[in-house]
Amino acid sequence: VAQAVLVQDSGRWISRLRRAFASMPLPTAVFFFAACAMATVWAEVRHFNGEVVPKSGSLEGLYIFYVHSYEDSPGPKAAQSRLTFKDIRLRGEDGGPTKSAWVAVGVLPWSEFDNLMDGKTLCGESDGKVALQFKQHSSKQNAHWHRVTFPAEEDASYVLKQSGPYLLVVANCAPEASASKLLMYGSVVVKNPYGYSAGNELFKSWVYGWAALGYVAALLGWVAKLFLFTPKDVAKRDYHSAATFILIMGVLECASYAAFYIEANKMEVSREDSLLLVLAQVSGIAKVVYFIAFFRALAPQSTSRIQQAIHIAVLLLYTTAATIKVTLQASRQSMSIDASAWIFSIIFVAFAGVVALVFVMRGLARMMQRCREASDDKRLAQFQHTTLLTLVLAVSSLVLLGAQYLDAPAQGFKTWYYHTLVADAVPQAMALGALVVMMYMWRPSEDFPSMSEMTEVDAEVIGLKEDTEAPTGRAEHEPAGPVQFGLGDEDDPAAGNSAVAKTIGSN
Repeated sequence: VAQAVLVQDSGRWISRLRRAFASMPLPTAVFFFAACAMATVWAEVRHFNGEVVPKSGSLEGLYIFYVHSYEDSPGPKAAQSRLTFKDIRLRGEDGGPTKSAWVAVGVLPWSEFDNLMDGKTLCGESDGKVALQFKQHSSKQNAHWHRVTFPAEEDASYVLKQSGPYLLVVANCAPEASASKLLMYGSVVVKNPYGYSAGNELFKSWVYGWAALGYVAALLGWVAKLFLFTPKDVAKRDYHSAATFILIMGVLECASYAAFYIEANKMEVSREDSLLLVLAQVSGIAKVVYFIAFFRALAPQSTSRIQQAIHIAVLLLYTTAATIKVTLQASRQSMSIDASAWIFSIIFVAFAGVVALVFVMRGLARMMQRCREASDDKRLAQFQHTTLLTLVLAVSSLVLLGAQYLDAPAQGFKTWYYHTLVADAVPQAMALGALVVMMYMWRPSEDFPSMSEMTEVDAEVIGLKEDTEAPTGRAEHEPAGPVQFGLGDEDDPAAGNSAVAKTIGSN
């Protein structure tokens, strides 16, 4: 009977599942779960914490593991790659025991899906329990099923000898729908030869470790420049504080990520328990937002409420867009994201970036105009170089967004370095490099005019500075006082050699 349920439309559900995964990075809703603020897994561990079992006669894909075989491992080779099913059990909706015996979880090589899955022979029965079967194929030795019952069956462990992505699926072969929901508990663990880290994330700890050292070195040099090698009479400005904050956020972000990936490789722990990941993501977003504030601080603006509101609105818009993108990107490689959600995050962050670019460029353009009016060629050159750097960063960020969009999940193991490159290494290199250049161009300097001088020039340009020769309005209400002047001999020959003071306006 269970076979009949699946055979009835086996071609349709098998092809639908395969097309959904194969169409990445534009996956459809085959995963049947929403992207949350934080992913529910850490490293190569998938926990079931009361998740609802698929409806009867259906198969759902839940997760993608990234496995290096012992021979292909680029890291330390401590042992063979191993798959373990741990304490996977079934309970009723009320938390009590259930007699259902038609549910199973399976792990199989992604690339061998068509060679191993057949709806006509998938569900079998043995001693009144489900006995799922893969098709006969050479890759069958790396594909395994585990029944989900109550109480849990004995834990099972298997060696994985094939490198590549592995798909975790849940099958419900029950002949008819259950009267109540069935819930799954337990975990599926994959351990690579070098540890629990996912194969496509192995080198991220190295990337963030070196990036953290770079930020620390830049921070120490910047603090020394501000407080040790800069005379006290040289003013420190708002953008100097912004640069300091960016460096601090960069250190926190990279150090937290490095610690997160190092610990994830050593421990079989759920990601939802990790404060390191939360700290890293928040610090990374704050770093980019303060980058915008840094560029904008170079262009003093009116302190009116409207200008302040615009400033805050731009920063909040980018913060929101960046938060959505970082959240989805964190879980996209393993759990996937619906096409519309991922495309929306890319478009939203691109739109927010364009708004921020216009916001920054307007300020820089205004400052360059002031420099031209004041004939300040030195400062004009600085603002021109800053504008060029801003445009280079904008174009580079757009290209990087495209590369991240094309960073599809479930790729072959020989291309996993690309994920670390576009998701981690390049963004950190761009941010740190641009910041170091900006700190060098706008470092405190004695021969650099103060911002108050530029504010005075701006007041003259827009006509706000007081004209000392313009009438003040007092002449309309007060009589002019007496004015004295002297006439010399050349003006009055009869006066002889003396000069007589003449008064106008007196009696």
